[in-house]
Amino acid sequence: MKIRILVVILLSLGTIFIWKLKYISNAPDLLTGFSSKIGCSLRFVSQYPEKQVRKDLLNYSSLIEYVDMDFDTAKQSVTSRFLWVEKKSVYKESSGCTLVVANNNNQVAIRTLHRAPSKPELKSNLSDTVNTLVYELIEQDNKLGHDTRAVLILKNGEVIAEKYAEGYSEGTLFLGWSIAKTLNALIIGNMIKNEMIDFEEKNILKVSKNDPREKITIEQLLTMTSGLDFHEDYSPGGDAVKMLFGDYSAHQRPMKSVLKYNPGEFFSYSSGSANLLSHIIFSRFPSNKEAFSYIKKNILFPLGMSKTVLEADPSGVFIGSSFIYSTARGYAKLGQLYIDNGISLDGTRIATKDWISKTVDSNDAKNENAYGFQMWLNSGNSSGLRWPSLPKNTFAAKGNKGQYIVIIPEKKMVIVRLGWSKSDYPIDDFIANLLQKNQ
Repeated sequence: MKIRILVVILLSLGTIFIWKLKYISNAPDLLTGFSSKIGCSLRFVSQYPEKQVRKDLLNYSSLIEYVDMDFDTAKQSVTSRFLWVEKKSVYKESSGCTLVVANNNNQVAIRTLHRAPSKPELKSNLSDTVNTLVYELIEQDNKLGHDTRAVLILKNGEVIAEKYAEGYSEGTLFLGWSIAKTLNALIIGNMIKNEMIDFEEKNILKVSKNDPREKITIEQLLTMTSGLDFHEDYSPGGDAVKMLFGDYSAHQRPMKSVLKYNPGEFFSYSSGSANLLSHIIFSRFPSNKEAFSYIKKNILFPLGMSKTVLEADPSGVFIGSSFIYSTARGYAKLGQLYIDNGISLDGTRIATKDWISKTVDSNDAKNENAYGFQMWLNSGNSSGLRWPSLPKNTFAAKGNKGQYIVIIPEKKMVIVRLGWSKSDYPIDDFIANLLQKNQ
């Protein structure tokens, strides 16, 4: 019995040692890649001062304090160094920042793209009562350390409240993180409407014959039920961080993932699935530049999101899992599209009414149903509503650090909350307070 206990202890210690060794050996790559890429974007896309960039990065890890970061304003680049590792990211106007890796010979793969006027614009019907309430809620949030930076509320398609914390404004481009996934799904929907992608396509990943992954469908990638064994792991050496802050192409790592479950049976949140969708999107165009031009012309411009920046991996493909920068108004316009059943503010049909309906349908997974086409749903959980205080048919685009576009169809409301919260942001409480005091 004692020997058995000793063996268990030794095995446990061995496992911990291996994990620690992996953590330590991969930490320099993560710290330099992350600080260089996100630091570049916050500095040159969001145009935050260097001090603010440092503060935001430290929110993720105190080890960032030991990373040497060189902000080169003339060359619009950020180089990060930690121990034996050095990584660099460079900025191009309207295309954002891209991590430089060996494969692209120190050249960013995309070029500056034309930026159209920021039209159509939202109409304002500001309510002094709601505006004051939002201001009070932001003040309360920030006393609690939630770091709320912007709140914008639409009702019946009009701005009834819009407030920014000190240092931020209507023109600030906020990092949306996984809100990018929702836009990515909309691009798929638009291309299906335009008959550029067939929703019933077979073998969408173009794997070899008899590869079990040939059964994966576009719908399963959209609902994150592909069954692929991609680990949404953000610790050093994890799939997600290597994909975002190290790989030449963001789709290559999830593409190498084996099947863990039968496609369609199991929900597993995966940024890898979103980047496989980006790969499918960009594979339908002769060049990456043409793909970006299509997205701007057919989606961003009609929505009035021309200021929005979509960042690419070193190969030049949009990182559809994570890297979208837009104004609070831009995100609100994206949310309003779902209230208006796929029609943008200028009257363009971007996605079919059927596509919008499918976007907010529960998936068929055995373990978690409250997720549609890259959209979080309030209902579908066996344990009850995701946001108990909100109407059952509420749904949301959601990003790390508490980025939210919350859509409440029965109230014809879109609520955008943007910030940099260290822990999970209590969006249910925030909106419940808002609705309770604004009946």
